[in-house]
Amino acid sequence: MPMFSFSCDDCDDTFEKLVFRISDTDKVTCDSCGSSNVHKLMSRVAKTKVTGGSSASYSSSANCAPSGGG
Repeated sequence: MPMFSFSCDDCDDTFEKLVFRISDTDKVTCDSCGSSNVHKLMSRVAKTKVTGGSSASYSSSANCAPSGGG
């Protein structure tokens, strides 16, 4: 069940909703005013710092396990 962020065009409130199907995002209403005049906000990709050796790099996946060891 993906969690989406929405913004209301009528009252400018920002809120999150669990949406079971992507096709149901057009049925979301504002938590504050009840308006259906809302739009889905762009999600940001989490970045985590991965260090190893003498240099640092960034990974776009927060679920990666450290390499080596177990």
